[in-house]
Amino acid sequence: MGSPTTPTAHAPAQRQLAKAVARRAAHVSNAAEDWKSLHQLYRRLTRAPAPVTPLFDKTGKYRYAVKDQAEILAKHLEEQFTAHPAPDSSEAALH
Repeated sequence: MGSPTTPTAHAPAQRQLAKAVARRAAHVSNAAEDWKSLHQLYRRLTRAPAPVTPLFDKTGKYRYAVKDQAEILAKHLEEQFTAHPAPDSSEAALH
């Protein structure tokens, strides 16, 4: 491989860039045939990645891992859907 100042040193990067530009041009020309495809292409190219939002565990620490978040959610749902204790028969009779 040549030194960074020689044209051959930049050839692989230039080929990669040319391929990427050609792919992008093909997408745009295909999408230009109808407005729906063009709109979808625009949305895909400009959409920002969804932010990663952590959950808090019982100790107050942020948890980013999917497995940790699944466990936190499972525990929360378990707490929300626990059965109420059976009422005392004498207490129920008073109502």
